[in-house]
Amino acid sequence: MMSVNKYTVNFSNFNETTGGTINIPINMGYQLVDQDEIVQTKFVDYEIKNNINDTLDYDKVKFTPIITTNNSFAFVNDITYRLHFLNDINQFNQFTYFGNLGFDNFDIKFRKKAFTNSFLRLNFYDSDSTITQRLLSFITLFPKINPTDYSTGATPPWGTVTSANSLKVQFTLGNSLIDRRLNGEGFFIYHYKDEVAIDLPKELYMRAEFNNAKNGKTTGLMSTSNTTISIDSLILTNQTTNNIFTKYILKKGGGQYYYEIDVDYSTNVDIVSNNYIIDLYQIIAI
Repeated sequence: MMSVNKYTVNFSNFNETTGGTINIPINMGYQLVDQDEIVQTKFVDYEIKNNINDTLDYDKVKFTPIITTNNSFAFVNDITYRLHFLNDINQFNQFTYFGNLGFDNFDIKFRKKAFTNSFLRLNFYDSDSTITQRLLSFITLFPKINPTDYSTGATPPWGTVTSANSLKVQFTLGNSLIDRRLNGEGFFIYHYKDEVAIDLPKELYMRAEFNNAKNGKTTGLMSTSNTTISIDSLILTNQTTNNIFTKYILKKGGGQYYYEIDVDYSTNVDIVSNNYIIDLYQIIAI
């Protein structure tokens, strides 16, 4: 906008005058007024960009589990999630069986809804801070009857499935692209590819829960077998190992996408041959 001096001429003071002259000096200063191009490029375009969200690539890619040893890696064969629930004396046994959770042989043999609708849910967060974390994704795992759960030598195997008191509460995952008989759900992780670059891994923090369709209860699970730990100690982040989350590290290399499960972040991850074993324990309310 141009800056000018404003003057007012009152014609009531010139009753007997029929005309007049106003002299404007020719050396009057000037200022640019037509700045439309500058306003358009320096202001309008700039503000438009500020008000348009960044373009995000929502394309997801498949991350394959690997195990790194001595600067080399091997593909994982199996991933097993073993669930441990408190026994009658508030201790954790080496294994928990479906019979310990109220299931009977008919639930297993006839695949009743109480059995097939129960599931383990793995919730993945962007941080291990329960105050600021965001839920990014989740994986739902349903119980399966594997070939090893049938009595050997039976043809056909119907009627000889492992009893509820002998069927472990665990979920074994494998690469179903190689062997279609394996349970492939949850073996791969799918995540946004633009969040993972070479030498820039993405860390995910998993917290699990088990939903029992037999009794309608949801049980939170932790990553420690400590039976004397308090609820407050579960969520502390300034300790050597984490007591509630399990850490997954997403990586990119050679044009491929991989992930590892951190064995140092928490105490519940073991590597046996080329297999991951993740132990999850019922949270104790102390």
